[in-house]
Amino acid sequence: MLLEPELSSIWRSSLYGDNYGSHIAVRHTGSFLLHHELTHYFFKGSPSWFSEGSAHFLADYVSHVTEASSLCSAYMYTQDNIIRRCAPLGAANIQEWNELESGESPNPAGGCQYRLGELFFLGMYNHLGNQVVSSSLRGLYERQVSKGSYTLTEDEIYQQFLADTPLEEQDDFRRLYHCLHGRPVPGYTPAVTNSPDRAALVDLYNATNGSNWRNNTNWLSTEAIDQWYGVSTDCLGRVIRLNLNGNQLAGSIPAQIGALTNLVQMNLSDNQLSGHMPVELGTLTNLERLILQNNQLSGPVPVELGRLVKLDGLYLDRNQLSGPIPRELENLSRLEFLFLHVNQLSGSIPRELGNLANLERLSLYGNQLSGSIPQELRRLDRLEFLMIAGNQLSGPIPVELTDLTRLKTLMLSSNRLSGPIPEELGGLANLEYLLLYNNQLSGPIPEELGNLVNLKYLGLAGNPLTGCIPRPLQARLDLRYSLMGDFRFC
Repeated sequence: MLLEPELSSIWRSSLYGDNYGSHIAVRHTGSFLLHHELTHYFFKGSPSWFSEGSAHFLADYVSHVTEASSLCSAYMYTQDNIIRRCAPLGAANIQEWNELESGESPNPAGGCQYRLGELFFLGMYNHLGNQVVSSSLRGLYERQVSKGSYTLTEDEIYQQFLADTPLEEQDDFRRLYHCLHGRPVPGYTPAVTNSPDRAALVDLYNATNGSNWRNNTNWLSTEAIDQWYGVSTDCLGRVIRLNLNGNQLAGSIPAQIGALTNLVQMNLSDNQLSGHMPVELGTLTNLERLILQNNQLSGPVPVELGRLVKLDGLYLDRNQLSGPIPRELENLSRLEFLFLHVNQLSGSIPRELGNLANLERLSLYGNQLSGSIPQELRRLDRLEFLMIAGNQLSGPIPVELTDLTRLKTLMLSSNRLSGPIPEELGGLANLEYLLLYNNQLSGPIPEELGNLVNLKYLGLAGNPLTGCIPRPLQARLDLRYSLMGDFRFC
């Protein structure tokens, strides 16, 4: 593998990478480009949507396996990219792009074959599974070898996928192929059917005063549900994204929401939703992001949310939720963002939260949490923001928190914490915000805090501390917002 600038003289215009047979050249060291070009050892001919799309897909798949990235999210991102960039140029699907490519005039949609092909493979994988896609790619590679050519026909691709699809799923395959490719399918006429998710959407509309929503375009109409405001579907008509934030929804979330089992993202934030969160949310096992912040939801956080093992973001902040934080949330191993702040949650911080190895932001401030800060939080080695201020936490600041070397914000203010400030906090080199004000901390201010070279805000007021603030911090702190009380610089 060779990288720019070593091969700068051989680049074709706007090229990000190439496979030259004997070597691969890529502009950047990112693994996506490298895996894309490696795929061209197997597929590099025509049709170009197939060779470039399979390369993009297999690069996505490697990221999914090695980094736990989501292929459902990749599908939605690619779909959005096509709608935004390719459809306005007349290339909303592969068939339209093929017609543009074969035309006499210059193709205005050049480059769209990458995304269109990628969407084809992502859609097949997400619906038909790894076995169908891997068997089909293997069969098509062997077909190339037997032909002695890297050229495949559209019919060869179609027939290979059809042959590798189980008989009971072939109707779904034909519908997928027609949707993702656009080419007429022999002997198949797309049926006009209602999505199985329509009834659940109607229940949501009726339960949340849909007639008074800010935007309810096409809701309850005979239009396909992907034409209803805020709804995105896959090629089988299943809802994958529901985005109705700030849309004046009022009322409770109906239990029937649990029927949207293909849902990947749901954003109902900034509305007037009230009542309890339905336990049926726990059936949405494909959900990756659940955003219900800034409503009037009350009652407990359902323990059933612990079943949503694909979640990377859970946003329930700024509601009226009460009761304990469920220990079952420890099952959300992919979780990166957990926002439960400004509610009425009580009880202790579950030590099981220390098992959320991918967590980057933990925000629990503004609740009624009590007890000590769990030492187990030290295991969150990706954590950058720990915000647990404005509770009733007591006991010392655990010295184990100094294991969180990526920490940028440590917000422990307005609790009942006691004992000394651990001098080891001075080793958190990335720390920018250290807010400890309004506690019962005592003893001297550690001079080691002077080692915090990135610190911008320091809050120590409202504690019976002694000593002075290390002089090196004077030039770094934003004194307009740092709450230091009567403490002076050394």
